[in-house]
Amino acid sequence: MSKKYGDYDMCKAVIDIENMGIEKGLEQGLEQGLEQGEILGREKTLIESIKNLMSNTKQSYDEVCKLLGLSVTEADKLKSMI
Repeated sequence: MSKKYGDYDMCKAVIDIENMGIEKGLEQGLEQGLEQGEILGREKTLIESIKNLMSNTKQSYDEVCKLLGLSVTEADKLKSMI
């Protein structure tokens, strides 16, 4: 039982608006998920690099982080993940 105003079906209009909102939400969720995945991938790679350098060079965690040019904040964050 849809009402028509002129040549436009109002029920269809509401459904179209809902669908646009759902699509927008899915796009935003995908973008956020990809960004988070990139961050986690980078962190995982850095952690593996740090471990390998520590093992191969016999240097401390802090020394290796300095060699890699990591900020103290980032080094502290990664240290808590090891």
